[in-house]
Amino acid sequence: MALLPRRRLTLFLALAFVAAATLPAQAQAPEDLRRELDQTRQQMEEVERQRERAEEAAAAARAAVEGLESELEAAAEVLISAQEREQRAEEAAEAARVQADRAAAELASAQAELQDKEAELGGLARDTFKYGAPRSSPVAVLGALSAGESPTEFADGVQFLQRVLGDWSALVEQGETLVVQVEALAARAGEEEQRRQAAQAEASEVRDDAALAHARVSQLASEASLEQQRREEQAADLAAEQEAARTRVGQVEQELATAEERRRVEAERRRQAEAEAQRRAADRQAAPPARRAAGSSTSGLVTVRGITVAAEIGPALERLLAAAEADGIVLGGSGWRSPEAQAQLRRANGCPDVYDSPASACRVPTARPGSSEHEKGLAVDFTWQGRTICYPLRSSACTGNAAFNWLQRNAGRFGFRNLPSEAWHWSTTGR
Repeated sequence: MALLPRRRLTLFLALAFVAAATLPAQAQAPEDLRRELDQTRQQMEEVERQRERAEEAAAAARAAVEGLESELEAAAEVLISAQEREQRAEEAAEAARVQADRAAAELASAQAELQDKEAELGGLARDTFKYGAPRSSPVAVLGALSAGESPTEFADGVQFLQRVLGDWSALVEQGETLVVQVEALAARAGEEEQRRQAAQAEASEVRDDAALAHARVSQLASEASLEQQRREEQAADLAAEQEAARTRVGQVEQELATAEERRRVEAERRRQAEAEAQRRAADRQAAPPARRAAGSSTSGLVTVRGITVAAEIGPALERLLAAAEADGIVLGGSGWRSPEAQAQLRRANGCPDVYDSPASACRVPTARPGSSEHEKGLAVDFTWQGRTICYPLRSSACTGNAAFNWLQRNAGRFGFRNLPSEAWHWSTTGR
């Protein structure tokens, strides 16, 4: 892949699915979950198509590898046959060289024998000329015939001369014939050696061609095997992506069902809260509570220096306000609010859904109606010098504010704790 290797892409998607699966169910509204469900299903279908294409490519790569393996086996057989042919040619050439060497040796021996016969005849002629012919030599016989021997002696001499001359002629003729035969043998041996050498060269060429073909097919088979492995890994990665998408689809379907059930329960709770608020409003209109500057109470609420809270924390709030005033910090604020007032505050703070959006989704974090400590009368949003303390900053960003600094040092003594996301919000529970 051009932008991201397949294995890294698989890991990225798997981590994305895991991260999505670990988000709290309340972090996503049903509409968001439905969109995610549609997108995940589309992605699963696309991955399925990619996986099918990858598996087809892997199958084609396997077929190519099998075909090349067959070619490789055939090339190996051709190479082995060529090597054997070359070996036979080398052996035949060696035998031809041995035969040629033997013929050359026989020719040399025949030539030497012929030279010996010729030398023998020459020596006999020289001896006769120099020392005279012995009685038994052909020369002496010729001399006797010329001197007028008796007819019997003449006939014997002629017979002797014919036999000797015939023997000499046969000897010379045999030597010459032998030389001719050996020369012909040597010539045939040389021709045979040349043919054997040509056959050897041809066999070597065939063997070289077979070796090149074997190497080429071997390289192609190796490349095809690598391609097959890559395609199979790609198909496996896509199968993993598809399984991750299928798992995420199941998770989102479950989350969607949970979110829809939660919305139904919240709607019912809201309906009941609104009905209860209307009942309380009707009760207050029928018998409005008397209020005092500090310490008045009705229906479990008490107003302390203009701040209405649950009666159970009224005394602690009074002590806190008095201690702060003794240190030069005059605090005000707001405490208890009805569910309707909580809903109105969420509208003012820009919550996407007044009843369902989480507190963090508002411009200023604001609890859902029915879940705020203010509705229980257990929380106070403190003001100082006519302003809400450090609104809308977190506690960690509220620096240099004398009222906030005093509360940080002293509020705990009176049972009040700060909500870190709202510097002005203090309650008995820290929520």
